Amino acid sequence: MDGEFREAGGDPACWLDQVCEECGRIREGGADGWCPECDGPPAGEAAGGAGGGRTGT
Repeated sequence: MDGEFREAGGDPACWLDQVCEECGRIREGGADGWCPECDGPPAGEAAGGAGGGRTGT
């Protein structure tokens, strides 16, 4: 590199709470939303609980 500085790219670590625990995709609605790709539950909610998936409207 001969003294050349290169800035590493990538997504900021502050987005980690928005990553779907089921498929790894970033939730566009934030950590509180359901995953648009795999319909995984919001961050922190257990998957496969009683009934599993979304319930009602």
